Amino acid sequence: MMVYKSCPKCRGDLVIEADLYGGPPDFVCIQCGYTARPNERLALITKVKQRLNAEPRPAFAPAEVERRAS
Repeated sequence: MMVYKSCPKCRGDLVIEADLYGGPPDFVCIQCGYTARPNERLALITKVKQRLNAEPRPAFAPAEVERRAS
């Protein structure tokens, strides 16, 4: 899973890397290689949980179409 534009250093995209030994996941920036610190990790986890629980946004806004009288 990715968290877009959330790197505190370069505003790049973070990817979630699972720990092989069952520890908490690491958030690593794709662009600069920054690894989130434990206090930042907690904030990012809550951000991801909020996004997962949110309702999906529509792909496009509905537009009203005028119909001509025939």
